[in-house]
Amino acid sequence: RLVLIWCICLGVGPIYASGKMVSMDFFTDEMAERRRMGSAWLLTAAIGVLCFAVVIPGWDLAAQSYQLGARTSEMLHLPEVLFQASVPAGFALLGLNAFVAALRLVDGLILGKAFPDVGFAFTKTPSQQED
Repeated sequence: RLVLIWCICLGVGPIYASGKMVSMDFFTDEMAERRRMGSAWLLTAAIGVLCFAVVIPGWDLAAQSYQLGARTSEMLHLPEVLFQASVPAGFALLGLNAFVAALRLVDGLILGKAFPDVGFAFTKTPSQQED
């Protein structure tokens, strides 16, 4: 169970970076390029805010659990910090990937690229989606 929790939490960032997350392309495929870029910025900002909102209290909770020496109620009596630290670690990795995606969006604006490869599917053109 511990490995599963860590794999899920740490897997979100790389999945986001590779553009394999589930996306709602129905509306964004019909948008003009400028609106799609705006929605890409909005998504990146929302992910950044969410990550910041989860990482800070998540680390505090894990640190408090460590200081109290809290353990699971199972036979193994594992420290709860092993479970609780996975959430802020995973969201920190996701936030880092969102930051890189934002840098790629800025780079795309500077270089004049309409849709740089930023790591999420709805900023790609329909021909790129088929690959």
